[in-house]
Formats: sequence, C-alpha cells, structure tokens
Amino acid sequence: MATSLSAAVSARPLHGTSVRGAAAARPARCAVPFQPAARSRAQRAGRRVVVLAAGAGSAAATASSDAHLQLATARLPADVNRETFCAAMYQWASTLVQNGRNLPFALPLKCDKLADGFQISLLRVAGGGTVLPVAELRATVESVPGTGDVLMVRFFEGEGAAAVGMGGPREAPREQRLETLLASLVDVPVIMQTMPAAIKRSVMVSR
Repeated sequence: MATSLSAAVSARPLHGTSVRGAAAARPARCAVPFQPAARSRAQRAGRRVVVLAAGAGSAAATASSDAHLQLATARLPADVNRETFCAAMYQWASTLVQNGRNLPFALPLKCDKLADGFQISLLRVAGGGTVLPVAELRATVESVPGTGDVLMVRFFEGEGAAAVGMGGPREAPREQRLETLLASLVDVPVIMQTMPAAIKRSVMVSR
C-alpha cells in the first residue's frame, strides 16, 4: 500500500496490472500511487493470487463471496469527495467502453455503475444467441482502517466464461480458471493502462 497521500506522487509502472506486454508499459503520472497487488510465494510465474474475500465497504453484490484476482490498488488523498470521485471514474469507464472507434477492443464491453465505483463486463455470445459476461473488472472505493479510502480493482470470472469454453476445464481449480481466463483477454491490459490518468483527473475534480 502506498505511504503518501500527496497528489503530486508519480504512479509506478503498471507491471503486474496487465497480462501481456506489462514490462514494456511506460510509467504514467497519476494523482495517487497506482500499485499492482502484492506478490506471494503461492503465485506461479509471477502471476497474481486468488483473493477469496473483498475488502470492507464494497458495493458489488457478490464481491464478498466470489473468488477473484486483485489487480491493483490506489490510495486516495484524504480531501477527495468519495461520491464525486466514483461518479467521475464511472463516467470515464462508460466513455471508454463506447470509444471503439479510437480505442478498439476485441470483445464488446458493458459498463455498470455501482454505489462505490463501477463494473466493466467483457461479453461473448453463448448458445442461442444469449450475450453473457465472460469476465468482470470491478473498481470500488473502500474504507480501509488506518489507511482511508482506497480504490480496489478486481478481476472476476463471468457467468458466461464456461459456456463459451473460456477459462479452461470446468472442473479446474478456481485459481487456475481465473489465471487462464485473464491471460486470454487482451482487452484487460488496455483498460488497466488507461486507468492511472483517469484516477488523476477524477481526483482533481473531486477536491
């Protein structure tokens, strides 16, 4: 977790927050330190560990029970208005998923507003023409004791992943399915690499 609340702090390079080409990502100037999740000995090949419970204060309906990967965190300055910040981040995410002309994505995307953030769903067409999410990125602002408000970015398997054959065998361990699914989605690093600038702008309008 970051130790400084200064709005002038530079973000670290986004190594660990994207799937492919992360080492080549350039450092971005950000309003707050934007960090990948902490590494663990349980990780294989430098990948992230499954987290089985979300932090306190998450508005995502299933975040407290669904297995997920922690992609990144950003500690917010103490003088940021949480409601305004969340609204600004949702506006960025909503615009991003509709901006296919300038920033094309491999899969259709859908953005939903949460009480304390937003959710981006990556979609595929399943049997019978039903459109289902194969993965979800949830970004929520949560109160962390002794730290303050922190933006948490998490990756979840969507209900349609198994139906379209993504994530590996259905009987595979949940951690393995999440890692396999994440590695197959080229849109995730694109989204993550654009997020630091959005955080900076959202902090500026929320003070």
